Amino acid sequence: VNLANLTNAGGVETQAGSPGDATGSITDNDIAGITVAGAPPIVREQGAAATYTVVLNTQPNCASAKCAVMITVAADSGQVSLSPTSIRFVNANPVAGEDLWNSPVAVSVSAINNAVVEGDRSATVPGSVSTTDDPAYSGASVAQVGVTVKDNDSTLRFTALSANAVEAAGGTVSFMVERLGEQFGAASVNVI
Repeated sequence: VNLANLTNAGGVETQAGSPGDATGSITDNDIAGITVAGAPPIVREQGAAATYTVVLNTQPNCASAKCAVMITVAADSGQVSLSPTSIRFVNANPVAGEDLWNSPVAVSVSAINNAVVEGDRSATVPGSVSTTDDPAYSGASVAQVGVTVKDNDSTLRFTALSANAVEAAGGTVSFMVERLGEQFGAASVNVI
């Protein structure tokens, strides 16, 4: 705290050398903002969730005793699910469903499993201030989070290695089997 423009402060002391009263002003130089922190999440279909955190930079301020700032997050691609999808930060005395403004809240990110071979891909999690009692947070930006989604699906591709046709029953054809997509787990080829 910086005290500026003090009046009546020049050498005023009371008994036993204690400082006397002075009048001044305190300037609030905090800037409302939202911090999104943590390494960019990497999640795998049917794998463990990853997290990042969200927290307010300053205590919400309004005319009433309790002020709130609500932040909403949503996945943009249908590739991930989130929990929670909304966070209600308050300036004091949080109750169930609320978080104190300076306590980081973890957002859990999980990949949505499907049976489609898509390969590794990116998803974006944008956030926004949906409601606020503090005008300083109105329109405040929430950094979007980039997520890497690892696919757990694979398929086999067969490629003939010879252009020669099989001329008679019992002939042979050489081919290559290539596995596309995720490389963990067993794969099998049945030859008939």
